[in-house]
Amino acid sequence: MRRVLTAARATVAPARRDAYLATLGELARHRASRSAHLWVFERDAESGTFLEFREGRADGPSPGAEEAELEARLATLVTYAPGHADQWLEVPLPTPSGG
Repeated sequence: MRRVLTAARATVAPARRDAYLATLGELARHRASRSAHLWVFERDAESGTFLEFREGRADGPSPGAEEAELEARLATLVTYAPGHADQWLEVPLPTPSGG
């Protein structure tokens, strides 16, 4: 089972911070129900600049309507850097041979 990861840099205005984090919290709960994960980190030296990491199965179930609504809400709260929708596929590493 291959995994897929997206990593996005997001900028959020101070007035939208609470709504942004609340929306991400709801989205994370929805993703967890599909065995997918969402993590968010804020840049220490630059408040309002975040990195979002989303990980799940490459062949996993599609998001439902509620999740799509949360994504639409999120799009009104944040400015994403170019390439935010790029997907990265897990690369299986060779296992060391016994020795």
